[in-house]
Amino acid sequence: MFTLRTAAAAAASTLALLGAGAAAAPGASAAPNQYTMDNVQLTLYGGQDGDNITSDNDNPRGIAWPKSNAHPSSIHTLAGGNGTWENPTTLAVANPRKGGPFQPGTRFYIPAVHRYFIAEDTCAECLHDLHRSTPVQHVDMWAGKNATQRSMNAYPANGRHKIIVNPSKGMQVTSGPLLTH
Repeated sequence: MFTLRTAAAAAASTLALLGAGAAAAPGASAAPNQYTMDNVQLTLYGGQDGDNITSDNDNPRGIAWPKSNAHPSSIHTLAGGNGTWENPTTLAVANPRKGGPFQPGTRFYIPAVHRYFIAEDTCAECLHDLHRSTPVQHVDMWAGKNATQRSMNAYPANGRHKIIVNPSKGMQVTSGPLLTH
């Protein structure tokens, strides 16, 4: 039941999220289940180091949860996206069947790169980091099938950053691939 108390709680939650640094673009508001995570390890992966390359190795963009009846919340059949709300970039996360916190199709906004992402792939290193004696939340951003290890390692957003889970539509976006080489 919607009451003045629930409205006040929702407003307080929204202000807390925005106060925690979840800067929204003008006109954007917090989604009801949006939350921010700080100090998340960001890395990139490309066609040469994906955990889900197909068995014939001809498809370096294979993902763990391609769009299908089994994974209706996914958007892509292969890793991709341009970072917009409508076409978020594939994100690899710790497998939820092995203790990872994010389900297939979870949406993210990463302010460090001004892009939306969607959990469509798994990341073995992310799972390893989550199960260390001092757990580290880690996500792996799709950089493109031709991204080189050198360019991914040199990417300025590698490191610990804030991410927004279940973001609202309307955040500032720089669309396009993270890397072109």
